[in-house]
Amino acid sequence: MTTTHGIAYCKIVIVVDDDIDPFDLKQVMWALSTRFTPSKDLVVVPTASIISLDSSSDPPGMSHKLILFCPYVIIQSALF
Repeated sequence: MTTTHGIAYCKIVIVVDDDIDPFDLKQVMWALSTRFTPSKDLVVVPTASIISLDSSSDPPGMSHKLILFCPYVIIQSALF
């Protein structure tokens, strides 16, 4: 989980469907608030590399990272 130029500072990644503009913070926060289910849509990446200047890393250069999936879910009725 690094950027395209190779800097490993990213700790949290939010994945949205194609109906959400990832550059529009309001849309991303809406998707996170309405589509994200922590028990199913959270992935923890343990001991991933990170920039060594990050004071929260322990040991230096290593940290856990999060991936948050915000999928569009179709709720099916029990009548079908």
